[in-house]
Amino acid sequence: MGKDNTKNLVGQPIFKQIVKMLPKEKFDLLVRQQKSDKGYCAFMSWKQLIR
Repeated sequence: MGKDNTKNLVGQPIFKQIVKMLPKEKFDLLVRQQKSDKGYCAFMSWKQLIR
């Protein structure tokens, strides 16, 4: 069993690996559709997810 270097995820924390797999464009589209950032100025949805 060798290491999987094809996705450049080796040595990264699990959460960071999961976030890298999320399509940010799709996430942004869903945020706009649901208007979840409306009236919220401290952290936008993407920043809140990754922090």
